[in-house]
Formats: sequence, C-alpha cells, structure tokens
Amino acid sequence: MKTIAKMLYVAVAAALTLSACHKDKVVYNEPDKPATENVGYLLLGDMQASVMEDTENIGTRAEAYDINEFDVTITNSAGELVQSFKYKDRPTEPISLPVGVYQLNVSSGTMSGAEWETPVYGATKEVKILSKVTEHIETIVCKLQNIKVTVEYAADLAELLDFTQTNMVVALEESQLTYENKEARAGYFAPIAETNTLKLTF
Repeated sequence: MKTIAKMLYVAVAAALTLSACHKDKVVYNEPDKPATENVGYLLLGDMQASVMEDTENIGTRAEAYDINEFDVTITNSAGELVQSFKYKDRPTEPISLPVGVYQLNVSSGTMSGAEWETPVYGATKEVKILSKVTEHIETIVCKLQNIKVTVEYAADLAELLDFTQTNMVVALEESQLTYENKEARAGYFAPIAETNTLKLTF
C-alpha cells in the first residue's frame, strides 16, 4: 500500500512539475510582419503616358518633351511622398501599398512664378488601393499645367503705336512679365488657385 502511495505521489509531483514548466515557458514571437489583408498593389509597368502639346498658332509652340524623363510621384492621402522615380524607371513589378487613396502624378517639371517659354506638362490621377487587389494604370495623358500668355496687336491698333515706347505688363499676383516691342515669346504663369485673374497694364 505504501508502495502504491509513493508511486501516486511521484506521478502527481511529476505532473505538477510539467505544468509549472509549461507555464514558465517563454514564447518568442516572430518579428512583426505586414498584415497582408491590409495591402494592395499598383501596377505601372504597362502604363503608357503621352503629352497633349499646345498647338495654337499664336506665339511659339511648346517644345517637344521626352516623356521618359518625366517625374512620377505617388503620395498618400496625407500628402506624404510614398515613392518617386523617372517614367523610364517605373517598376515593372506591382508596387505594394497599404490600403488607402493615393495621388499618382506625372510631370515634366515644377512650376514657379512666371517665366518665358517654360511650359509644364503633367497629369494627376487618384488611385484607390484595395486589399489584395492589383490596380492597373494603363494610360495617362499629360496636359499643359501652367497658364500660357501671348500678346498680339490688332492691325489697326498696331499702325497707331510706336513700339519703341510701347509695352504690356501681364501680372498674376506678384508674378509678372513685360512684353516689349511685339514680343513673340510665350510667357507661362504658375496658377495660384483654381480660378486665376491676370492683370494687363498697357
């Protein structure tokens, strides 16, 4: 009987020991991994970008641009830059992005103030990234982003003017250009709002 009691005692002690060891076991978690259910993809490898150039006959025609040198940027809903690269260097593989709304921008340059013969072409597209879905951007058309201004005189008015003493000043807020002596170049003004009012001083 004593032998059986000792055996039961040893068995219970062993069970308690194993239980204690189990409770004290340290669990090592793997490093945090992105939650794949909150990630989607943006594919730009097949995107075809083109430029709709200004073809007006007055003034000078916008110069041709190499679309391969255009800048491509991706910003999130907070306006933070997520990725940027040249159009020619756009990734061929899908870009992994957290679920959300993004702005895809393609541009030939940055607008600032008012400058001669500096047209800027670009396009912006809103992109919605959904969980585990690949968003394809197939085409994007870049159009003139700044305001083109040329000056031309009616024939009957031109006969009355002494162009050595005549000029026009075109201004948009603090930015301005002076058109002297039948200036043939085009001036380009960076917009300051959705609706812009140019001031002409003759």
